[in-house]
Amino acid sequence: MAQEDGAAGLNVLAKAQSAVEEIARRGPLTAADLATRLDEPASSVYRLLTNLTQARWLERGDVRGEYRLGSRFLWLSDRLEGQLDVRSAALPSLRVLNSATRQTSFLCVRSGDRATCIERIDGQDVQIQRLRVGDSLPLHEGAAPRVLLAFQPEPFIDDYFASSFPKAGDSRRAREELAQIVTHGYAVADDEAASGIRSVGAPIFDHRGEVTAAISVSGLSGRHIVDSDETVQLVRTEAAAASTSLGYAPDQDA
Repeated sequence: MAQEDGAAGLNVLAKAQSAVEEIARRGPLTAADLATRLDEPASSVYRLLTNLTQARWLERGDVRGEYRLGSRFLWLSDRLEGQLDVRSAALPSLRVLNSATRQTSFLCVRSGDRATCIERIDGQDVQIQRLRVGDSLPLHEGAAPRVLLAFQPEPFIDDYFASSFPKAGDSRRAREELAQIVTHGYAVADDEAASGIRSVGAPIFDHRGEVTAAISVSGLSGRHIVDSDETVQLVRTEAAAASTSLGYAPDQDA
């Protein structure tokens, strides 16, 4: 009997999860809408929605008969955000990049119009002296900074270009490069101040689907390691792994 009760409880929990995820994905829905989407009897779905509303996981929507996410999720979201640490989430990926390529890996976040390094693991190329932990670069220099710039809102990019690229031609080229970064999901860049250094970076998304950091690996361009197809894919894979650790789901906006 205990096993049957446990199985029944798990079944109810699974249905509740499905109902909440449908509402989170599609917005407010009625009991009839959910019954159709979940392929469940309308009476069962209505009882489920009533219980979820009493627990404040759901609440009545603005339109009669609809349900939306409740205040309980705001409470949880505040506490979850306080627990999420981009450095802790990305550190395993930094170690993977460093171990696999033997090059220097970086983690950067945006600080105003600059990218600040908050973690770094040194590789074999001791010539890479720039961007120590705590140092920063303009957002248009280097792979990780360019990734952070590419995913900013258009008004921010407009203001940045107005101050950093006064020549129209430079602005057009830079915008085209940013568009390519967003399309392909990574950036490859040569260090403008250190000859022979190349880097590849990719974005880290948080639980809201916003870019919160960028991960990158840098090394001597002559080694042809950093910009190889294998390294580019590895950087993208590890950026995705860090994003997942921060609660990002690629299909959350579907």
